Amino acid sequence: LHLAPTNLHIHYLAALCADLLSEEDTLDDVCAHALETDSRHPYTIACEAVRYLYLSNFSRAEDLFNQALRLLPGELDIQIGLGILHEYSGDDAKGAAAFQRALEIDPNNVRARVSLGVAYAMSGEYQNALEEYVRAKAIDPSIENPHERLGRDYYLDGMIEEATSEFGRAMAEEPDEPAAYFYQMDCFNRMGRIDEALDLYGT
Repeated sequence: LHLAPTNLHIHYLAALCADLLSEEDTLDDVCAHALETDSRHPYTIACEAVRYLYLSNFSRAEDLFNQALRLLPGELDIQIGLGILHEYSGDDAKGAAAFQRALEIDPNNVRARVSLGVAYAMSGEYQNALEEYVRAKAIDPSIENPHERLGRDYYLDGMIEEATSEFGRAMAEEPDEPAAYFYQMDCFNRMGRIDEALDLYGT
């Protein structure tokens, strides 16, 4: 923002980051400056949407995101913002639809791929979720193993046996990545398989 103080796209991205980091003062400052720069610009409207998102006023945020997209159709970052809104509000169907539209704009967007997978998992469509995680991993090999990601979905849903299977696959595919081991140990503990947890701790 210091280098491009009139770039409203950067303002919007900064607003999203401030929201994700729960930095309310920064979010207010960014939105206020965007309004001073051009109150009618689609990115300014999207900044306001993020501000209402932070306040958990999901209906107002959705209206503003859609307004911004009508003025700037096909804008990827605003479309992803709409998807994030639905993640926050827990509307899995709308979230999936938003991220699907984002992927129509940019099929190689890793954020949208993973988020679409999460939306599928939250709806109980675990195989579809895995397929999206695999696609995302093919685009960016540095991200989390698809089976580890799906294992975490199962874990959060209390499906511990299914989680154990996925963490085992993740460890077999990427044995040097530690996260799956810690989840697997916890799964074993929850299932009363203490010896296996201890064995895994010793590896």
